[in-house]
Amino acid sequence: MGAGASTDTTSSTVRWSRCCASSASRRRSAAGATFSPTAGRSDELRERILEGIFGRRDRTCVPTLTLDEADWRAARELLGSKYGTWAWNYGQNPACSVQRVRRFPVGEIDVRLDSQQGRIAGLRIFGDFMGRADVREIEARLCGLAYERDVVAGALSAVNPTDYFGDVGREDVLNILCP
Repeated sequence: MGAGASTDTTSSTVRWSRCCASSASRRRSAAGATFSPTAGRSDELRERILEGIFGRRDRTCVPTLTLDEADWRAARELLGSKYGTWAWNYGQNPACSVQRVRRFPVGEIDVRLDSQQGRIAGLRIFGDFMGRADVREIEARLCGLAYERDVVAGALSAVNPTDYFGDVGREDVLNILCP
C-alpha cells in the first residue's frame, strides 16, 4: 500500500436535524428533456409554450413589454435580494452533524463537523496520528467557510497535511472533510 493510502476501515455518519430530500427521491427524478419529444431543441419548445399560452404560434400576436430603466433597476434589486440567493436557487440547507472516521497507515483520523446554513459552524479533528502541528489550526481555518469541497480545498491549499497528520495526502484529508 502506497504513501497516504487508506486501509479498508472507513465509516461515515450523517445526522440531519430537519427533513431533506433523500437519495431515494433523487433517484426517482429525471430531467424533463428525457421525456420531451423536442429534446435539445429550445426554439421548438419556445414555440410550443407560446402556442399553449396564446393559442397560436404566430409571434405577431404575442404582446411585447418594453422595460424602462426604473423597471430594470427594480428587476436587478429583486435579483439581488430574492432570486439570486442560495436559498431561492438551491433550497434550504438544513443543519447537520457529520462524523467521518478513516484509518490510515499512520493512524486514525476522526472528523466531527457541524454545518448550519451551508457553512461549517464547528469542526473537531481527533485521532491517533502523529503530526508536528496542532490540528486546531486547520479547525480554525475552516470554521465559518461554506461547506463545499472547492471552498475547503482552497482554504487548505496553503496547508501541508503531513505537518498535521503524518504521511497522509492532501486529497485524503479533503476526502474525509468533504467527500
